Amino acid sequence: MHVALYGGAFNPIRTGHILIALQAQLEHQFDAVWFVPTWENAFGKQLASFEDRLAMCRLATKELSQTVFAVKDFERKWKTRYSIDLIVRLYEQYPGYRWSFIMGADQYDKRESWHRWQELECLINPVVIPNQPGRSTEVRQRIEQGDWGEVSKMVPKQVGHYLQRNGLYGKV
Repeated sequence: MHVALYGGAFNPIRTGHILIALQAQLEHQFDAVWFVPTWENAFGKQLASFEDRLAMCRLATKELSQTVFAVKDFERKWKTRYSIDLIVRLYEQYPGYRWSFIMGADQYDKRESWHRWQELECLINPVVIPNQPGRSTEVRQRIEQGDWGEVSKMVPKQVGHYLQRNGLYGKV
């Protein structure tokens, strides 16, 4: 089985993240694509709670094929901080699987700052997809400004409702 991991803070998950996963699936025909929200940011950035980010990922992927796309909470279960630690655990838990790692071009360009990147690159096949317009930072800024019209263009509908209901990142 060939699984593509799409890890990230997803703080919050955006429509662009979904488009990247769909593009990677179409181009590479993975058996599965697993969204893996980070437990904590390896670089110390403040994040919404893991539970909120996990819930938003599940809402955002709800309309996708559940036989191909799934949201996994490995990082909560294993408390991994670095991608290399997650990959090593996955090799232990899923012997015989092949792994790829979906990332936007911006993250790929920063890979040398990742913990034990060269070892990680030997264990997985990086799948680099051009970034989609917009950033999660911009979503959070728009929420702080109360600009829900723009936010609704940047996140899946169910995620927008979740953000408003739970008052995440600022003004409701």
